[in-house]
Amino acid sequence: MAKLLIDETLVPQYNEWGEETGYLTVKDTIQSHQVRFYEIKEEWFFDRQRSVLEVRIIGIKPVAEVEGPDGNPTLRDLFWVYFPEARHMFVHNEVYNRHNDSRPMTYDELFLKRRFESTIIKVSNTHDRMIADYKTGIDALLEAQKEEELIFNFEHDLWEY
Repeated sequence: MAKLLIDETLVPQYNEWGEETGYLTVKDTIQSHQVRFYEIKEEWFFDRQRSVLEVRIIGIKPVAEVEGPDGNPTLRDLFWVYFPEARHMFVHNEVYNRHNDSRPMTYDELFLKRRFESTIIKVSNTHDRMIADYKTGIDALLEAQKEEELIFNFEHDLWEY
């Protein structure tokens, strides 16, 4: 079942005598300030012809904080954007560069030059599990750092110094 960006709520309508006359559908859209982070799905591969470790962004998913049924804030996965099809939008829109305001940067440069902070949350495995499924808290963070170190060591071991 697809998740909608818009939550629909039926609100009863009353006339001047307090009698219920019907229902009004109120659409509650998710605002940009509700987006807490983005999940990025990447593919890391070794290009044997050029002998380099490459990374390709496959998709981007915003995760928003919305009010749950119990009134507490909950995180909600919104949708996936296929990165290659969205690049024309990223190329034409600038992002605020807090480290150097004299040189504008586009979203495409931000993603391709990997100018963002990230934490590994899932690695392809036989059980198709996320790190949070088998580690919690600081152990999950250490496991993510271990996976990052494995990628670094693989790339480092390709060359002799």
